[in-house]
Amino acid sequence: MFTRYVDQAERAHKVAREVMKSAILTGSTKDRGRVFDRLRSGKVNCIVSTTVLDEGIDVPDADVAIVLSGSGSERQLMQRIGRVLRHREGKTALVVEIVTRNTVEEKIAEKRCRALSFYGVRPQVVRI
Repeated sequence: MFTRYVDQAERAHKVAREVMKSAILTGSTKDRGRVFDRLRSGKVNCIVSTTVLDEGIDVPDADVAIVLSGSGSERQLMQRIGRVLRHREGKTALVVEIVTRNTVEEKIAEKRCRALSFYGVRPQVVRI
């Protein structure tokens, strides 16, 4: 689960851990390796993170990305969804973006959808 702000990550982690085994990963997380070890071993099945996971980390077993907030940067988007798009035999990846209506996030999400379309990905937008 990707967020932009630490307080948002903390709130999302609080909700996530009520329904699944989750961990939080922010810039102040001391032992990041332990978080990934717990994911690989199945002790954790969700990582809630700020921009820490945006670059330089390989999580080949991840198959779902939930984007709660982020910049309009195409590069950030590609880095984030790249975490779940890593090839593994039989793997199907899912990217979900949660956007609050009537906020600046709507415009940013539209920009991210256009970027995905450029790469041949057809985002499916569901408005409820």
